[in-house]
Amino acid sequence: MKRMSFFLNNNVILNLYQYLITIVITLFLVGCSEFNAVKSPSVEITADTSADMCRVELSAGRYGIIRYTTDGSIPQFRSALYEETLSLPVGTTLRTASFCPGGRRSEIVTVTVERPVDASVIIQNSEYCPTPADSESSK
Repeated sequence: MKRMSFFLNNNVILNLYQYLITIVITLFLVGCSEFNAVKSPSVEITADTSADMCRVELSAGRYGIIRYTTDGSIPQFRSALYEETLSLPVGTTLRTASFCPGGRRSEIVTVTVERPVDASVIIQNSEYCPTPADSESSK
């Protein structure tokens, strides 16, 4: 009788281990699939009331946790969390990326903050950094 009880307990433990492994694998796969859903952040720069400051708004798609740096380093999951509009001095290099809850990072967007000639400048990829010369050449 005791031997049967011991056998059942081992089966329960084995089932729990299998269940735990299934959960870990599922969480890993969900984290990997979320990486495909995470877009790079969009950056919108608007003029601030101060001549040497700009307001910077960041936005990301679904699952987007936005992290950023202003010291030129690559944004990591432990970097500053974007929660509200930033007020940054002109000439600041902003590097930002979106992260899924599993910790995967999107492509990094690098922008040098310049005072826009127009009301605002929207950047949706990392290849365009606004400068006053760009605004004048588009007129």
